[in-house]
Amino acid sequence: MNSFASQSFLQLVTWGIALVQLILALYVFTLNTKHPANRQTAFLFLLFAINGFATGWMISATSVAQAYLPAAALAATTPAFGPALLITAIVLVKPNWFRGRWRFVPFVQYTVMALPIIVTIIDLIFRTNIWFVGIDPATYGGGFASLAAYTNSALKPARMFYMIGIPLLTLIPLSYLSFFDKNILKNNQRLARFLLAGQIGATILQLVVSGMLPQPIPSLLSSTLFFAIYAYASFSQLVSEQRLQTGGVQLRLTLLISSIAIPLLIFTNAYLFNRTSTQIRQDAADKLEVASESLSLKIESWLDYNIKALSQMNALPGIISMDPAQQKPILEAVANTYRHMYLVSTTDPNGINVARSDTNNLTDYSDRVWYQQAIQGAEVAFQTLIGRTSGEPALVVSEPIRDANQQVIGVGMFASDLNDLSANVAVAELGETGRLFVVDPENWVVAHTNSEYANQRTNFSLHPAVVAMRGGTAYYENGIRYTDENGITWIAYFHEIEYGWGVVAEQTETELMSVLNNVQISTWIVTIIGTILLAVLSALAIRQAIRPIKSLTETATAIASGDLTRVAPIQSEDEFGLLAQVFNRMTEQLLELIGNLEQRVTERTKALENRSKQLEAAADVGRSASSILDVDELMVATVELIRERFDLYYVGLFLVDKNSEYAVLEAGTGEAGQLMLSRQHRILLGEGMIGWSVANNQSRVAMEVGEDMVRLTTAELPETRSEAALPLRSRGQVIGAITVQSIRPGEFDASTIAVLQTMADLVSVAIDNARLYTTTEEALQASRRAYGELSRTGWAHLLQTKSEISYRSDQRGTTPVSDIWSPEMQQAWANNAPVIPNDEQQASRIDKLAIPIRVRGNVVGVMQTQKSDHSANWTDEERILLETILEQLGLALEGARLYEESQQRADQEQVIGEITSRMREHLDIDSILKTALREIGEKLNLSEVEVRLAGEDEH
Repeated sequence: MNSFASQSFLQLVTWGIALVQLILALYVFTLNTKHPANRQTAFLFLLFAINGFATGWMISATSVAQAYLPAAALAATTPAFGPALLITAIVLVKPNWFRGRWRFVPFVQYTVMALPIIVTIIDLIFRTNIWFVGIDPATYGGGFASLAAYTNSALKPARMFYMIGIPLLTLIPLSYLSFFDKNILKNNQRLARFLLAGQIGATILQLVVSGMLPQPIPSLLSSTLFFAIYAYASFSQLVSEQRLQTGGVQLRLTLLISSIAIPLLIFTNAYLFNRTSTQIRQDAADKLEVASESLSLKIESWLDYNIKALSQMNALPGIISMDPAQQKPILEAVANTYRHMYLVSTTDPNGINVARSDTNNLTDYSDRVWYQQAIQGAEVAFQTLIGRTSGEPALVVSEPIRDANQQVIGVGMFASDLNDLSANVAVAELGETGRLFVVDPENWVVAHTNSEYANQRTNFSLHPAVVAMRGGTAYYENGIRYTDENGITWIAYFHEIEYGWGVVAEQTETELMSVLNNVQISTWIVTIIGTILLAVLSALAIRQAIRPIKSLTETATAIASGDLTRVAPIQSEDEFGLLAQVFNRMTEQLLELIGNLEQRVTERTKALENRSKQLEAAADVGRSASSILDVDELMVATVELIRERFDLYYVGLFLVDKNSEYAVLEAGTGEAGQLMLSRQHRILLGEGMIGWSVANNQSRVAMEVGEDMVRLTTAELPETRSEAALPLRSRGQVIGAITVQSIRPGEFDASTIAVLQTMADLVSVAIDNARLYTTTEEALQASRRAYGELSRTGWAHLLQTKSEISYRSDQRGTTPVSDIWSPEMQQAWANNAPVIPNDEQQASRIDKLAIPIRVRGNVVGVMQTQKSDHSANWTDEERILLETILEQLGLALEGARLYEESQQRADQEQVIGEITSRMREHLDIDSILKTALREIGEKLNLSEVEVRLAGEDEH
């Protein structure tokens, strides 16, 4: 594994551990925000997380600028570990130490812990270098750096105190709590010993491993061990102490889920962005480097080509002869062959022209650098200048002319315009801000994307890229990042080629990284939207999940306040629903213990009402799956809806008959469906696609109907090309099947079948619910009729056994009366309806109002009343009020009747018990008979009682 891959893996591991630490910090804090142990443990884990993220960040740093912020974070958090561990250990094991006379200790500890953080922030803002001094560029080579590299060396004792002294001090209270404290709880003592062992083990691990492995691996191992130890200790205390939770359940659960999921989401997006940005930066750098390298090859090839031509020319005998007559034709031939050479000439050792390819006068070139370097023996010499011949920027290349003894006898040269070089530069595409340029050995611009630099003979010796190229101080291999005088940051790549020439390609960092900026914006948008959606959806889901608990809480609160009639709604079939059922049973038992007769009647009435509500709820479930309760109407509407929504040729619905032999068509679409219904179309189970689907409880698909051997051809559907049969399943049984047919082959793929099967299952439930609804309604009516009949029989018996029960209430009071059965009362009794005076009766002042008294729909009496003001009319509101009161009177009378029946049964049981008890006091027959006769006569108030025992022959 190479170094880069190792760094990437180590960075990923470090960030992964830091992410776990951050999640647990948020999780512990949200579990109980008010408990000091939770707060302190969460802060410790947060320190670990910040330190871990900073460590991972520094691992990948390649410059001082990249390492500056993570170094500051490490300078702030690393020294704080010792005090934070000490405080957390005491809070977990012996929190009462921070009370009473020792209450100043936490303040001192928190001050010591916060000091490095505060001083580092001051250093960052004001550049004071009290603690954090930054990283020295001269010694930093990239990657992770230890704490000593960027903290003030003058404070080395303080650093040693934080890194070694405080961890050793932590051993003192932990040792005392582990072995000498007599008042500590057993669980806390075991926890103290565990923390002591962990503290010693982590310290030894760091000391041993630090000499064997490179940083930051030892620090990472020790911090991870500390984190694991204190995480275990924290959760052990949380479970053992069973700390009182604060805040609403919905808020706590939402925060707990968000504390886990949101950091994961943010970290995942951040990590992907980091990997993407690294790749984008590499691609952008490669683009510049390729442009620079490509141009370098072209320039190097051009130079080699022309220098080789010059060398071959200087080696010709005619040139070596130094005879102008022999040289002139050669020079003209070379100039004609190489069109970019506007001048080819030779000079003698004194720099005076011997011959030249043009018609200009011979010139003294002794002052030219190209002549001076060549005459002194340079293999090849270059000079960029304003040509005396062309008056434009030109490149002069020269070589010495040597005789047979290799003595320099002159100089051969050619002067070329820069058009070829500029053309090579111009063809390169580097966006809107990209620039390419070529410099000669003296750093004069030979060619540039902006031709003005070459035309004005600009020297780039001070250009940062040229300085780096000549000095070998690249920011990275063959590249540099610099900021110009306008504050614009550039990325430049360079190549130094043969003969001392150089090629530079550069582009603004903004344009080069524009794709990265777009990726960054997209990443943040996705992260923010994902975070919001996650939080909102989590809150909604939790709210829906705990709604039964809220309802149960409201019901329990109401019952605790005295409202014993409240019933907890059963909103689910899970543990919450079971809890509601148990709670309701408990309430019912409480009512039975406390209740009176009226409560019993109300309870029985409520039981019937609850039963009715349950049946109605069952019907509501059916309507939720399908709003139609009529089975026939439901099936017709269903097949039409499936055909319309799925654009099908035909849809039919079959149900299994009572004998489970045939699948009978119950609904079909279109004219074909009506024809098949009219002839009572049915399919034997096991035959055809429908029969096979019902028999095997599986869907069957014919992508091409002609290829399915099971399918039965139907004459009414000639255009069918593909077909599927879907079983109708309800409560573990197949009740029928649906056939769907299309005029298009291959219509029913796997996804379509899944949707159709889901719809078929819903249809099955709807049909079953509709049937169940009908059956339930019939049972309910029968139950009501049976109860009403029992009530009617009871009242009939009561009225037969008692004399007429009549009362009158007027200004003289309430008195029993007889013979008050007025015509209005008889009419109300007969019609089971109120008798209301009409307008004529009002006019004649006959304003009596008669209302029947009902019990379970049966009339048991009539109340007649009239106003004291005979001229006043009866209003609807008054009549309704009286009817409502009489409804309650009927309930009370029914309760009294039931109570009286129960009392009678109790009295009878008591009499039987007393007589039986008296008889059992005797053992002989005579005494038993005498006692029985006496007790029966007394208890039943009989004037004469006789008994005779006789055999069969005495009858």
